Order: sequence, then structure tokens, then C-alpha cells
Amino acid sequence: AWDEYYTLADCAAKIWDYGWRNAMRQMYHTHIEDGNIFTDDNMRWVDPLPLGDYDGLVTYCDPAFGESGKGSFKCIVLMGKTGHQYHILWVWLRQKGNWIAQHRYVAENIEQLDGITIDLLDKRKVKEKCQHWVEANSLQQTELRKSYTLENLNHDTSWSPRFDDEKKADKIGRIENLEPLAVNGNLLFNRNLKGKKDMRKLRDQFKAFPSKMIDGPDTVQGAVVKVTSAARGSVNLIAGTFNKISKRLW
Repeated sequence: AWDEYYTLADCAAKIWDYGWRNAMRQMYHTHIEDGNIFTDDNMRWVDPLPLGDYDGLVTYCDPAFGESGKGSFKCIVLMGKTGHQYHILWVWLRQKGNWIAQHRYVAENIEQLDGITIDLLDKRKVKEKCQHWVEANSLQQTELRKSYTLENLNHDTSWSPRFDDEKKADKIGRIENLEPLAVNGNLLFNRNLKGKKDMRKLRDQFKAFPSKMIDGPDTVQGAVVKVTSAARGSVNLIAGTFNKISKRLW
């Protein structure tokens, strides 16, 4: 029905700009009912792997800057990637609490988190593999550095995560893009945390999407992006080592 010719890349870019729900409505004339995107049927449970067996492993924190007074939630997610699957292994999702101290605790005590399985022989390897990220633009980073400095005064060693300052698309659209992962059984939740309050809250926010609070799903989306990159880097490192050895052998 369009007058102009669009390539597949053009269409993909338009869908990205619209967001999945709006693209379905505006471009495909398909009505998507709110609250029916993420359900108990497509948000499946999984028995987690030992942490050392994941291709990529990240913690991702969204402090919900600029949303004070709106009942926003601070969120930290531990995610592992294995093959095409993304496992939500642990989550902290609360409106109050020292999220900086909590994120540091996760990084330092990853093997002690509820619902986590780990081979103690892999403890050091896991800590070296796991990346830690916090969402913050360039202006927010200045204040964050001050906050980390103050928190580090309570410890013998300093710690801070990497800053994720990449420009992001519309929040609703980003979360909608997780729907194919869920439908195809590739966005999975740690079965060991089935009765935990933070995990229930995360799933409730997914099921209520896009209404109400969506800070938890937004954090999950950020973790998906970073763990995908981390897993790709791990594969490249292995391949590079293999090539190096092959040349030496042949």
C-alpha cells in the first residue's frame, strides 16, 4: 500500500523505530492486547547450569535515574547465555535499598546467591568471566563515580562496574523485542527462585507490560544485549586460541 519501495533493511529500521507493538498496529493492522505479550506460558522456567558452563555471564544494574517520585524500581539482574538461550539466574528488584552496595555484593559473592549452582573449582574462572554493568549516560557517570567512591570507603578494595552509556531506542520498543525470545523458549527463568519475592515481581512486571512499572523487564533487555556481546567475545577468544595452536601444530 506504500507509494515508495522499501528494502528489507528499511522495513527493519522502521519496525525498530515504531517499536514492535506499534509496528504491528500501524504496519500490519494487527491489534496487540496489552498484558498479553508475556505470559506464564511463554515465560518458562529452567534448571540453571553451573555458572562456569555459560558462554557469557553478566550482572546488569538499572538504577532508574530521573524517575524519582514515580514509584520506580531499582533492578539488578544476573544473566547467563548458553547457545541461543538467555537464563535469568538471579534478580534484585526493589524501590528502596542501597543498590550500589547490593551490586557490589553480587559481584563479590556470586557463588553465594540464592538459586545459583556453581562448581567451587570454577569459582575463580566465573568471577573472571562475569562482566558487571550499570546503565548511566555521560552526565550521570560523574555522580555515580562519587557514589562508588563513598561506598568503597566501607571496603578494603575499590570496585565499580562498567558504564553502559549507549544510546538506546524507546523503552517500550526495546522490551517488546524480547517477545520473540520468550515465545521461542529462549528467555528462561531460574526455577530455584520460583517462590522468591523479587523473581515474582519481575514476572509480574513482564505480564503487566506495557502498563505500570517496567523497570525489571528494561533491565533484562539491557542484560541480554551485554551478555550477547560477552558470549561472542568468549567464542572469538576460543577460536583465536585454536587457530594459534593449529598453526603451531601444522
